[in-house]
Amino acid sequence: MFFLEKLSYYSKNTPDKIAIFDGAEVYTYRDVEDITNYFANKLLKSIGENNRVLVKLPHGANVIFAIISIIKSGNSYVPVSNTISNEKIKDIIIGTKASAIISDNSELTLPSEISRFNTPDECLSEEIRNSDCFMSNNFKIIASEKEVYVLHTSGSTGKPKGVKVIGKNLDYILENLQRLFPVNKESVYLFSTPYTFDVSISEILGWIIGGGSVCCLDLSSLEVYRKFPSLINKYGVTHMAASPSAFNTILDSMDMNDLQLMNNSMKYVVIAGERFNPIIQHKWIQNNMNFKLFNAYGPTETTIYATCFELPKIAMDDIPIGQPLDGVKIEIQPIDDSNLGILLIGGDGVTAGYTDESLNKERFVVINGEKYYNTGDVVSCNKDQLYYHGRNDSQIQINGIRVELGEIEYLLEKIHGVQQAVVLFYQDKLLAFILSSNLTIHDMKKMATSVLERYMFPNDYHIIKTFPLTENNKVDRKSLLFSYEESKKSEKLIISKDMTEFEEVLRDKVALILNLPKELIGKDSDFFELGGDSLDVFQLLLKLEEMYETELSLELIYTNRTLSRIASEVSKLLTTEREEVFEEKLHEEDFKLMEKEINGYLLNDEYQTTYSFETIHSQRVYYFDNFKSSVSFDYRVDTSYDKETVIKAIKTIINSNDLMRAMLRESDSRLEFKILNSIDSFPIFTLNRNVEKKSFIQKIESIGENLVYKARNNGGLLGFLALLIDKSGYTIVGVLDHTIADISCINIIKKMIGEELNGYSSKEKASYNDFCYEVREYNTIDSLKNNAYHNNLLAISKNVNDVNLNKLSKSLKCYEIDYPSQGDSFRIINFLSYVIGKRLLEIVDREQIVIKSVINGRENKLFDFSTTIGDFHGSLYLIYSKDENYEQFTNKSEGIFGKYYTTHPYRPGYAFGSNYPSKTKEQKKLKDQWNSISNTSINYIGEVSDYEKSSYYDTISNVFDNLEKIQDLIYVTAFSNNNKLTVFLNKNLGQLNFLEKLYYPTFI
Repeated sequence: MFFLEKLSYYSKNTPDKIAIFDGAEVYTYRDVEDITNYFANKLLKSIGENNRVLVKLPHGANVIFAIISIIKSGNSYVPVSNTISNEKIKDIIIGTKASAIISDNSELTLPSEISRFNTPDECLSEEIRNSDCFMSNNFKIIASEKEVYVLHTSGSTGKPKGVKVIGKNLDYILENLQRLFPVNKESVYLFSTPYTFDVSISEILGWIIGGGSVCCLDLSSLEVYRKFPSLINKYGVTHMAASPSAFNTILDSMDMNDLQLMNNSMKYVVIAGERFNPIIQHKWIQNNMNFKLFNAYGPTETTIYATCFELPKIAMDDIPIGQPLDGVKIEIQPIDDSNLGILLIGGDGVTAGYTDESLNKERFVVINGEKYYNTGDVVSCNKDQLYYHGRNDSQIQINGIRVELGEIEYLLEKIHGVQQAVVLFYQDKLLAFILSSNLTIHDMKKMATSVLERYMFPNDYHIIKTFPLTENNKVDRKSLLFSYEESKKSEKLIISKDMTEFEEVLRDKVALILNLPKELIGKDSDFFELGGDSLDVFQLLLKLEEMYETELSLELIYTNRTLSRIASEVSKLLTTEREEVFEEKLHEEDFKLMEKEINGYLLNDEYQTTYSFETIHSQRVYYFDNFKSSVSFDYRVDTSYDKETVIKAIKTIINSNDLMRAMLRESDSRLEFKILNSIDSFPIFTLNRNVEKKSFIQKIESIGENLVYKARNNGGLLGFLALLIDKSGYTIVGVLDHTIADISCINIIKKMIGEELNGYSSKEKASYNDFCYEVREYNTIDSLKNNAYHNNLLAISKNVNDVNLNKLSKSLKCYEIDYPSQGDSFRIINFLSYVIGKRLLEIVDREQIVIKSVINGRENKLFDFSTTIGDFHGSLYLIYSKDENYEQFTNKSEGIFGKYYTTHPYRPGYAFGSNYPSKTKEQKKLKDQWNSISNTSINYIGEVSDYEKSSYYDTISNVFDNLEKIQDLIYVTAFSNNNKLTVFLNKNLGQLNFLEKLYYPTFI
C-alpha cells in the first residue's frame, strides 16, 4: 500500500514536520514512523500476521497510531466504539475471530485468549525508544488482496455485518482522494468522524499522501464543538468531511466572525452520508466561502466514496451525487417504467465481502464476470449525473449513519423482559413497539441505554400486549403504524397552566428546533419522544448556553429529557447576580437637545463597517424615490428591573440584529446595506416629574421619524432605540425606517425585549442578508423565464383589462363572519382570494383571473425569518379558475405557495427593479406586463384589539381613498378579532352571501 511508502518517505525527508495535532500534543513525521514501527513490531512478536485486532480508544492520535501499526504488521484492524458494552465486544470478537485488542481500558472483561495492548504512544519514553522494537522492518510491501480492516454496518437480521476491506480498496480510495482533494505540505486534514465509520479512513490516512498534517478534534465533545471555528483557524484545517445534518448544524452555530475564521484556511469540504441539503450550498454561496464543496456518495461495501459531485456557485434545488470515481463501474437495475433504478457498484472499491460469507449472496452479484455490490439505493441518471432518491429496503440513515431497523430490534430484544421488538421509522422518528408483560416505558428508556448507541435511541416507545399479524403470520407493520397515527390524532396534550416562564421559552425553543406546533408540547413532554436526536441536542444546548452565558453538558438533556426536568436542572446551575446601580442623568426638557442626542447616534463618524450586502428592489424604490415612511413603538418596563438590565437588553438587541446597525450606501450601480460593528451607546433620556410622559414619547417618535429619514439620505443609521427613564420605570422607544422594517417588526422587537429582560437570548435565527440573497438569486429575468408559474401568470394577464373596474361602483362594503382567530394568514388570504375571484368571474366572462394579495414573506422552508428584522412584504398571486370549488382552489394554492413562495421567495418586482430607477428595455417590457397582472389587492392585517378594530372602522374610508389615488384596484382589507373576520371592500361586487356560507373550520 503506497501510503506506507509515503509515510516512510516523508519521515526521512521532512522528519521534523508536524504530522499530527492532538490538543496540547503534537507529533512529527519521525514520531509517527517511530511509534508505528515500534508498535507494529510489538504486534508481530505477540500475535504474528493475518489476524484481526480490535481498536477501542478515545478519539485522537492513538487511533491513528494503532491503525497504521496494525496495517504495517500485516494484520487488519476492527474499530469498535469506545463506549461499547462488554457484551457487544464479545459478540464482535466471536463474529470476527479477533486475536487482540488495543485499549486504554484495563477493566474490560475479555476471553483469556485475547491479547491486550495499551496505547501506542507509550513508546515515546527514551527507554522504549532504545529497545529492539524500534528496529524497522520493511512494512511497505503488503499484497493488494490482503485484508486491512473490517468495518461493521447495520444488518437486517439484527447482527452487524463485518465488511472486509483489502489493500486494493484502500489504494483505490486514497488515490482518488488525492486526485479530487489534493494534499500538499501545507494541507491539514480534520479527523473528526468517529473512527468506527468509514469516512474516518480518509481523515486518518488521506493527509499522508501529500505530506500534509492532520488535526484530531472530537466533535462529540461539547467543549470542542463550541470552539470549532477558532480551532479550525488555529490549526489551519484545509480538508473536512461531514454529513449534511452535521455540517448544517455547524454552520447554523456560526456567526459572521466564525464563518470568516473557517474561510481563512478551508480548501475542501466533502459532504456525504445522506441526501444533500440545498441550504448548505446556499450558505456556502451567500457567505462567499472560498473552499470547494463536494457531495459524495458510497456505501461501506464500496470503500467510503464511489461517486462525487463538485457543487457550482450557482444555486441548485436538487444536488446530484455525481459521477463514478476512477476505477468505479456502475449498473442501474430498473424497478419500473420510470428513470429510477437500483444502483449496483463494481470496480476497484468493491470490498471482499462480509466476514459472515453466507451474507454475500444477498448483496454481492456477478455481472459479466465482475463483482458488483447491490446498494439498495434508488437512483436516476440525468446528463451523466447520478441522483439519489432514497432506500429500497429497511435500512435508514440517522444523521448520516446507516442503520438497519432490524439491528435496533435485535439489540432491544436483549433486554430482560422484552419478548419481541418492532422498530419503525416514521416522519424522521424511530418508533419502538415492545411486547412485554412487565416492563414500562420508563424501564425501556433506562435499559435501552445499555444496549444501544445514542444515534439508535428510539424517540417513542409503545408497550403492547400483542402484535397484529398479516395473513402470512408476520407482524403487520402497517397496522402498527396506523394505530400509532390514530393515537396521535386523538391525543390532546393539555398544557399546564402553571408552566413557568422559562418552561414556556424552553418549549418555544424546542418547537422551533423540532418544527412542531407549540400546542403539542407540554412541561412533561419528552424531548426525544417529540423527535429530538443528537444534533437537536446540540442545537438546544447551544441556544440555552447563549441565553444564560453558561456551559451545559450533553447529559443535561439525555438524563432529564422532559422540559420541566431540564428547566429545573438549568435553574439549579444558574446563579443570578443583579446589582441595582442607578446613575443620575441630567433632566432633559429641551427638545433641541433631544434632537442632538438622536442625531448624534444616527450620524457618528466613528462607526466602523463590519460587512455589507446588496439590497433588493424595495429598498431602491424607497431610497431613490425619497419615500418617507417608518414604524415606531414604545415598550413599558416596570421598576422590578434595574437600569443596567434594561440597558444591556437594548444593547443586545441592537448588536444581535444586523439591520439595527445598518446604513445605506450607493456603490456604483449597487445599493448596499453597510452593517456596523457593535454599538456601545444609544440615546438615554431622564424625564422630570412635571413633564407629561406621553407627550415626551410622542415627541421622540415625531423627531425620530424626521431624523431617520434625513439620516437615510446622508449615510446614517436607519433606526434607533432610545430609553426614557422616569420615576415609574422605563420606556423603550423605537423608530425604524421602512427600508429595514415592516409592521411585524414591532412585535418581533417587543418579544426580543421581553426575552432579553428575562435573560433569554433574542438573536435572530436567519439574517435579512439571507432573504435578500434568495430574492436576487431566484428572481432574475433569466430565472423567471424558466419559471412555469410566472409564465402562466403573464399569459393570464394578457386579457386582464376585460375586468372593467369602471363598471364596479365605488362603495364601502363591510362583512363580518365567524372565523376562528387561530387560522394562519395564508389560509385567510386564500379564503378571501377564492371569494373575490369567484365573484369577479361571475361578473365578467373569463376562464381565469389572478388575485393579488399582500403577504409577509417570513414563512420559509429553508430559513427561519420569524425573528428577523427587515421588510419582508411582497405580493402573493393566486389563480382562480372558473367553476373551481373551494377545495380544488385551496389544493392548487397550497401547492403554489409551497413551491414558489416558501421554498424560495417569488418576487418578480426584483426582475424589473433590480437597478431601479434605471430600466433596460427588457425590464420596461416586463414592468408594463406586470402592471396589468391583477386588478385586486387583498391585505390581511392579522389579529387586532378592540381599540384597533374601532380605529379601522373610523379610518378605512380615507385609507381606500388614498390607495385609489395611487392605483384604481379592488382593495380588500381584513382583520381578525375575537373569532370574527371583518372584511372591507372599496367596490360594490354585488351579493357576497356565499362568503358567509363557507364554513371555515373545515378548512383548518
